[in-house]
Amino acid sequence: MLRIFLFSLLFMGCSETPFSKTEESKAYSVALVSNSITDLSSIQQKIYDAFVVSLQKKDISFLKEIEQQIEEAYAQNPSNLLQYWKSYQLFYR
Repeated sequence: MLRIFLFSLLFMGCSETPFSKTEESKAYSVALVSNSITDLSSIQQKIYDAFVVSLQKKDISFLKEIEQQIEEAYAQNPSNLLQYWKSYQLFYR
């Protein structure tokens, strides 16, 4: 009985998916356009969030926006790290 209870608690905690937060994704899509990638803090999360929003809206423009920002940053300061993040972003696209 205790196992069933603990098992049900586990699934209740995991009930939210990225697709259930449509209002947050709308707010994120607005913030995504205004944020630029000058520093690489939390870039992995930004790419993943853009991927989720792109899936929801069936539009890859959010991922293209991040790719554009990475290319602009690379033009200003070429580095292997920026090439890595561009490749990472292309994987999700």
